[in-house]
Amino acid sequence: MKYLNPKPIFVDWAITTKCNLNCTHCRYFSKSKVKGQKVKKELNSEQVQELAININKLNPNWILIEGGEPFLRKDLFDIIKTLKPSNRSNPRNPWLNSRPIYIITSGKSFNEDLAKKCKNKGVKLMISLDSAIKTTYEKIRKGAHFNDAIKAIKIAKKYNILDSINYTLQELNTSSKEIHAIGKLTQKYKIKAINFLGYKPNTCTVSKTVIPDFLKVFTDIINIQKKYGLKIMVDEPFYKPWIIKSKIKYQISKMESKGPIIVEDKSGCIFGEYIFIEPDGTIKPCSFSPISIKQIGKQTIKKIQNKRNRKGKCAKCEYLLQCGGCRVRTYVMTGDWFESDPFCPL
Repeated sequence: MKYLNPKPIFVDWAITTKCNLNCTHCRYFSKSKVKGQKVKKELNSEQVQELAININKLNPNWILIEGGEPFLRKDLFDIIKTLKPSNRSNPRNPWLNSRPIYIITSGKSFNEDLAKKCKNKGVKLMISLDSAIKTTYEKIRKGAHFNDAIKAIKIAKKYNILDSINYTLQELNTSSKEIHAIGKLTQKYKIKAINFLGYKPNTCTVSKTVIPDFLKVFTDIINIQKKYGLKIMVDEPFYKPWIIKSKIKYQISKMESKGPIIVEDKSGCIFGEYIFIEPDGTIKPCSFSPISIKQIGKQTIKKIQNKRNRKGKCAKCEYLLQCGGCRVRTYVMTGDWFESDPFCPL
């Protein structure tokens, strides 16, 4: 497997399109709604093992496994075994001298048997919980039951395999009521970390979405961080520049050096510095890129990565080098990789 850099920061691998839900923000759910676009087939067991071996050769710092719903792949733990060879020096502690692997799951149908397997393999979970309010959660995650997600969180906590919860920001869940509700829920279930994922370009209506009030959303996020002592990570390139510009008395929490979603020592958009792999093996420079590395071209990607090539508002911004805007969202909404991020609040 050839890649842009000798070593990607991490690999985000969607191993299956199979899922027992239809979430409003899912890249595969969205594609199914677009005329002429079909969800690609996934690799078979032999092909997926070959790809896992090639991923190991890239030596990423950590690996995310997602979908679809990864637990619906029967060979999931065979894949993990290849990605995470057992530690011969200390087989009872697979976390020592071993690459971290995280599974992103909705938690639906998660059970103690799966928890034990994850524990045995040294795998951590990120459970998606896009609202602490039952009606909102089930509206976003069509086919889901709120109590199933809570049950999964409890099981993951019991086996000490819960890394964090993922909360994808969208029009349905960004009110102050929603943000404060998720903060309160983390206290109730002793959840230590939330990954707030920004407005993603795979959302069905992103090009028509009213620009969110990030000033309010970010302020609410900061307030729950203070109130509940949470480890907060926000997957928006202008989050930290906004904090600096707003002169808010807030200490950005120190993030761990190893993932899973936000890279602390990288500022702003990390387009092309990690790789996303589709279920059919297609390699992309971002989890939400509509086209592959091959289609974009390595020279164009390198040009995109140079933030000094930005246009418009981004080019003149004092936080250009710390931010640079979301490149994929910009491309989806404007058709130009180099234009200003239409959602930028700075």
